[in-house]
Amino acid sequence: MLVSPKSALIPSQELEHLGFVLNSENMTVSLGKNKKDHIYKMITKLPHTMKVRTLAQIIGTLVVCLPAVEYGRLYFRHLEILKIKALKKSYNSNKKVTLTKEALDDLEWWTSEGLNNVRMLVRERPIAMIKTDASGYAWGAVLNGVTTHGMWSDEECKEHINVLELKAAFFGIQSLCREFRNCHIRI
Repeated sequence: MLVSPKSALIPSQELEHLGFVLNSENMTVSLGKNKKDHIYKMITKLPHTMKVRTLAQIIGTLVVCLPAVEYGRLYFRHLEILKIKALKKSYNSNKKVTLTKEALDDLEWWTSEGLNNVRMLVRERPIAMIKTDASGYAWGAVLNGVTTHGMWSDEECKEHINVLELKAAFFGIQSLCREFRNCHIRI
């Protein structure tokens, strides 16, 4: 037996469940209006100084949104760092903590961009795969047997290998993918 309030009796390509809007046509998930409004009000009414317990509740609320907010994981780190530092000084969750500029910037991102994010449930297959590599002296990239490479400047040689690897990927894309537009490329 179907229970009407919990069942969708009319076919639809969009369904709201637990504050998330699932769209089967676009294959996306986003936050529902009520959830957005609730979180927006919560963030904009926050005092700059609050209990660690309150900060933890805010973090928890933002974490719940992650399935619908593409880059959300990047924008509560400073809140989490602030909470951890406060708890290391004193294990008292009723202790007061003042939001740092970085924590306020994270909250600003949530109100200006994060709450309006849409996460794709299915990604397009990449149309190309570039292999890149970097050493302390040079970089190289290959796409379908076509290669490109270059040497690092004296200044670049001093950079961390992770930075050099990212630069190699960037230069590889610039060199080998000039004709590609609006597409996915695997590196």
